[in-house]
Amino acid sequence: MKNLELLNNELKNSIAELIGSLIKRKLDVSKKVLNEMRKIQKLYNESMKISEKRFSELVHRSPVPIAIYEAVNNGDDFVFVEFNPAAEKVEKIKKKDLLGKKVTKVFPGVKEFGLLSVFKEVWETGKARHYPLKIYKGDRMPVTKKMMCLNSLRVV
Repeated sequence: MKNLELLNNELKNSIAELIGSLIKRKLDVSKKVLNEMRKIQKLYNESMKISEKRFSELVHRSPVPIAIYEAVNNGDDFVFVEFNPAAEKVEKIKKKDLLGKKVTKVFPGVKEFGLLSVFKEVWETGKARHYPLKIYKGDRMPVTKKMMCLNSLRVV
């Protein structure tokens, strides 16, 4: 009888050790997976910083006027988030005077011009849209605008 009881206890101990070992291994694997995920996140963040820097340099150095907007008020208006030196030259406005301002305040005739509806369409659909060459007649000198709107997060 003692032999059976002894075997039963050994079996219980072995099962307990096995379960403990499996749990430890699972935790070890979980820790390894978590560490790998952290490494991937770090690489992704570094990659995004490089990509953002390259994009910013491209926009800044472009000889083509570029303005980038973000939607506000559910796409009923857009604010300036980027404005390159070529755009400053053409529009005769400094970037510092535009960033964070609504396009409808800077260009009051933008709705009648038809551009605001194009911005909203691109923002809603995420599909690029070419805007035809037109003359904007606002409170400043008339300017010819040819637009390409990209991406549902930002409009260029």
